Amino acid sequence: SAASDVYKRQLLARALVMAFGAKPVIVCPDDSVQAIEKCAAVVGLHIYEDLDTVQALPLSMGVVAFTKDIAAAPAQATELAARKPAAVVSVEACGANAVGVCHNAVGLDVTALQARSDVLWDTLRANGVPNIAIGDLGNEIGMGTIAEHIKKYVPFTDKGECQCDCGGGILSATAADNIITATCSDWGCSVSYTHLRAHVT
Repeated sequence: SAASDVYKRQLLARALVMAFGAKPVIVCPDDSVQAIEKCAAVVGLHIYEDLDTVQALPLSMGVVAFTKDIAAAPAQATELAARKPAAVVSVEACGANAVGVCHNAVGLDVTALQARSDVLWDTLRANGVPNIAIGDLGNEIGMGTIAEHIKKYVPFTDKGECQCDCGGGILSATAADNIITATCSDWGCSVSYTHLRAHVT
């Protein structure tokens, strides 16, 4: 469920705080901000939209609404990259295909619904920021890393297979230096925070 998705990301954020004293920031569409803010207290973290406040206060995390407008995305990506994050993790975030279209699992065009965080991802990766992408299908950020493998086994991923008229398939064009694949992305996220909890104990 959507609630479970948010909760798993919050648990990963908490694990990063407890393991490394990190100041995690969740980047999401503006219509997801409220759900993320309401879940933060459940995992014992304070949450702020002002990232300077996040840096100043303990047990804190941030949330940033990232634009859905592809024309505005590079400027916002540059602004966030200037804060010099130590690492970036993508959990089941949709990434555009080679012709710039975002798709859902059955090949429909959902570009208008998506925060263009793939632009931020590419900016951070180009800047050498360590990165991990978690996905379960092929339309997620980072899954272009194993494109040929995905196209063999996952429907709608190859050129011409999507259900819209873009002809590009659902496969995300973005690459990652490190990927975690799972039958369900939440499981991949769960493995990550479980490993971090073990690191703490």
